[in-house]
Amino acid sequence: GFAEVGAAKSFLLTDWTQLAHYTEGSGFYKWHRDGLESDWSGLLGWYYWLQRGAVRRRSVTGILYLNEEDWLPTSGGALRCRAAVAGVDVEKKSGLAEILPKGGRLVLFDSRKVEHEVVSTLRDRWALTAWFHE
Repeated sequence: GFAEVGAAKSFLLTDWTQLAHYTEGSGFYKWHRDGLESDWSGLLGWYYWLQRGAVRRRSVTGILYLNEEDWLPTSGGALRCRAAVAGVDVEKKSGLAEILPKGGRLVLFDSRKVEHEVVSTLRDRWALTAWFHE
């Protein structure tokens, strides 16, 4: 997801992060992209567009997983991306990449260009997320 992100670009790390704890059967995000390319249609979309300026400016997402290292694919909770992904323990199937939330893993991706979702988890899942703005 970083094919077009060059060294000439500058990024600003926001002064807030998200610490998320999801319990069994919870914690998922549907397919989406961050930033201005998101679907802001309809009255509710315009409301969020006005109220959530920080979401519109997101460019790069960083996720640090705070779980146990022995996370199995059967536990769910994976970050699923529609992009070519390089890395260790990345499940690749049908044009999708699933990145397991193993403890200590840091994932960085262009959240404007890479469509992504989080799969429902079957065990406690912890993640610290930060967003970088261009």
